[in-house]
Amino acid sequence: NNVDSKVVVASIVQGMTAHYLSRSTFELLPDSTCVVHAGAGGVGQFLIQIAKNVVGVKTIIATASSPEKMAIAKKLGADYAVPYGELEDTVK
Repeated sequence: NNVDSKVVVASIVQGMTAHYLSRSTFELLPDSTCVVHAGAGGVGQFLIQIAKNVVGVKTIIATASSPEKMAIAKKLGADYAVPYGELEDTVK
């Protein structure tokens, strides 16, 4: 009763988007590697958890804009978290 209905709707839409991305747009497979852009954002948080806990993705690399947001992504299950601007150098 204390949760704003806008927050509830936003969470549902973010979760549905993450599910759609992981199953329809680019199907995640067990033992694969995935990159989650904006890993601390609403969709990114759901996507990290789906990839790790439902699909069983082997490695998750999340991008974020700050050390605090990188910590959020890692807490949710990302194996690596990198600043947006360093992703290309990290993957090489």
